[in-house]
Amino acid sequence: MFCFHGGTQTIQSFVYSQIDSINGGGREELFQKADSMGMILIFPQALVNNTAGYTLWNDKDLYPQTTSSYDDIGFVLHMIDTITQSLSVDTSRIYISGFSNGADFTQFLAGQIPCTFAAAAAIAGRTANQASHVDTTLVFNPPASTPIAVMIVRGKRDSSVPYFGGLNNNGTNTSSVFQDLQYWLNSNFCNQNSFTSFNIGDTVETRTYNSCSGQTQVKVVSLKYMGHRWPDANDNYFWNANTEIIDFVLQFTRCSSVSGVTNIANRTHFIIFPNPSIDVLFIESDIEIDLISIFNSQGQLIKIAKTKSISISELSDGHYFVKADLTNGNQFLRAFIKATNR
Repeated sequence: MFCFHGGTQTIQSFVYSQIDSINGGGREELFQKADSMGMILIFPQALVNNTAGYTLWNDKDLYPQTTSSYDDIGFVLHMIDTITQSLSVDTSRIYISGFSNGADFTQFLAGQIPCTFAAAAAIAGRTANQASHVDTTLVFNPPASTPIAVMIVRGKRDSSVPYFGGLNNNGTNTSSVFQDLQYWLNSNFCNQNSFTSFNIGDTVETRTYNSCSGQTQVKVVSLKYMGHRWPDANDNYFWNANTEIIDFVLQFTRCSSVSGVTNIANRTHFIIFPNPSIDVLFIESDIEIDLISIFNSQGQLIKIAKTKSISISELSDGHYFVKADLTNGNQFLRAFIKATNR
């Protein structure tokens, strides 16, 4: 499981300065839980984003106002290649988690790198960011490429990523927990009327949606007294992230929602647009495309094409997948929404 620290943080400040070797109940419980479950923990270090002036996980689509040249997605994929070649790893059980900006990055990776990660846990993060320093319009992550199990954890006293959204303590517009939940319910094609709840008084509120595509799940945890924190046991929020996130992710294995996708290429330039689309879907790739296949949300093949502009006017409104077979042997899988109106 990858654990991504927050913006401005380092591995030292995120992990080792939070270990309570005297009283216990600190970040050391994350290691103890992982050891007991046979899990390898990976703590990557972000570089300083020159625009922001502090450490920040970078992706141009996630943070358009602080774009840098650092390819953090490529960094993560390279780590996966290296680790799986060096250690005994079950590649169907690679997980991601993160705090704050690391939780933002976690949710972006979960949605945009299909069938690489089996589940994700995002603490004090969000699925949207404002368009620029001066434009506060929220820009959400693109629709997730394939369903994936996700747990989002938010504190009701968080001033950096406000629970109810709006402007944070730095004057930046943020998405609410409800908008983030809706993003993942839509991405996983969940039955939004089918969920279970578990509460500890009014201190801890959990809601779990089990009727989702691809045997996935969406879980939201709301902590009444928590601010912008990764909750350890000794924080007394009655919910311990160090054990809970591992219990959550280990329920799941890597997705297989659309059959036939065995070699997902992530380093080739490949985009589909517009998304949502009304009548024509365009594809842009720097490698020649051999075949385009369109699947419905149940993974059923409904259309085949060989051109980079595909008419979808006959499709009903809803969620679909595009699978592209490239001439170099690689494949891409992307999700899109067919809509009557943008």
